Amino acid sequence: MRFSLFLISILAPFTHPTKASERDFSHFQEDLESFREENGLTSMVVGVWRQGEPAFREAFGTSMPGTPADLSMKFRAGGTCLTSVTAVLLKTVESGKVSLDDTIEKWMPDLPKSDEVTLRMLANCTAGYGDYVPNEEFISVFEENPFRFFTPEELIDYGLDGGMSYEPGTDWAYSHTTFVILGMILEKIHGKPVPQLLEEMVFTPLELSDTVYTPGPALEAPILHAYTTERGPFEDSTFWNPSWTSYSGSIASTVDDVAGIFRSIGAAELISPESLAEMIAPTTVGLGRNTKERYYGMGLGVMGDWIMQNPNFGGYRGIILYNMKTDVTVVAFVTLGSQTDPNTHYGMKLMPLLMQQ
Repeated sequence: MRFSLFLISILAPFTHPTKASERDFSHFQEDLESFREENGLTSMVVGVWRQGEPAFREAFGTSMPGTPADLSMKFRAGGTCLTSVTAVLLKTVESGKVSLDDTIEKWMPDLPKSDEVTLRMLANCTAGYGDYVPNEEFISVFEENPFRFFTPEELIDYGLDGGMSYEPGTDWAYSHTTFVILGMILEKIHGKPVPQLLEEMVFTPLELSDTVYTPGPALEAPILHAYTTERGPFEDSTFWNPSWTSYSGSIASTVDDVAGIFRSIGAAELISPESLAEMIAPTTVGLGRNTKERYYGMGLGVMGDWIMQNPNFGGYRGIILYNMKTDVTVVAFVTLGSQTDPNTHYGMKLMPLLMQQ
């Protein structure tokens, strides 16, 4: 099993694209299909939006043998979930219920350093809680049975198994654990489960009919199937239990809905301009691998005018970008093939081509 952490990549500069002709997109489509074939990918769904309007949307390859991939098909959108959970946090701050600088001992007093760790530190991954994903015992348990259900409490225990990674606020390291903790705290604040909070505060306001929190493996058709060799043999991983990602990744969606989520955040429509400023504030610059050119904000990456997320979920790989200056959104998700390397993030590899548009 191989899980990639959040990647802060060196991407080519992206300038505001001019309105492309049908011929331009014809070549773009050919390049995308060539990319899929050259990398042995089973499928690929791609979209480009300008000022919220679709400029290019296409599906390539197959979901299953004999079933072409389609843009209406749902896939597991991974890190889109933690970005949405962070938006719920910011909307909660907007309501006056909490402050980003509130410490978490009020809700989870038994956690280490709970009197020092703040809500902001959870969302920008500076809390110091270890990531459960690299935990050897967790990996062994998951690989033995990827259909197993994990509780949030179990995941937190795996994350804390090695103690604090560093003192709160003194360093940075991406941690799924912190978003599981954040989700549990939001449930305590609102007295509602995370799926309901996401529905009421993100999905319904944005009129997202094809996005849902998936606590278990079930998915509503139509489905873009995923495949991987993470455990050795090439196998269908579509229905592996997503509970291992909990509040950091258990969302199923489509390219259109994912684009809608990111644009609504980056354009300060779902959240206020003040909340967006907090979300993209360079508070992690100088910590870990973060630089002023590319750094982790709160629940997403920031690269100049771009905000980004790069989901890596089972046999799915994705890249989501929104340019806050030019109002351009780019979304691409791929599914792996029998000969592709599960350790390669093909969504990131696709970015140079996507950013030419």
